[in-house]
Amino acid sequence: GQLRSALVFALQEIAQSPQSRKVFEIVFLKCELVEVTDTLWVRRQEAARRAHANFERILHNAVVRGQLAEDLDIPLACAAMRAMMGGLISNWVFMPGQFELAKEAGRLVDGCLDMVRYAGSLRG
Repeated sequence: GQLRSALVFALQEIAQSPQSRKVFEIVFLKCELVEVTDTLWVRRQEAARRAHANFERILHNAVVRGQLAEDLDIPLACAAMRAMMGGLISNWVFMPGQFELAKEAGRLVDGCLDMVRYAGSLRG
């Protein structure tokens, strides 16, 4: 439902929007090491925390609706999903010719969701 649509949209946006692509190129390819108290570092961490909390809320709602297993380890599933999505974006930004992100976004997201839906290792 909603999560799939949002993730597919995000991948397609990154692939098709030069502005979005530039942001992710900077984030994944041109990141400098800074002090953990640096304003930019703190802002990125806060954004990551908000995204993580949002993913957890969405996964919890899917469990409540019976769309995901009742015993899903939500924090672990959330970490796995974010790692997979971040890895896809990072790989594509680094080697855009490797696969067609916009065209394959639906299949890639479905694979990520299948991992959460069926992986016994993500059950608590």
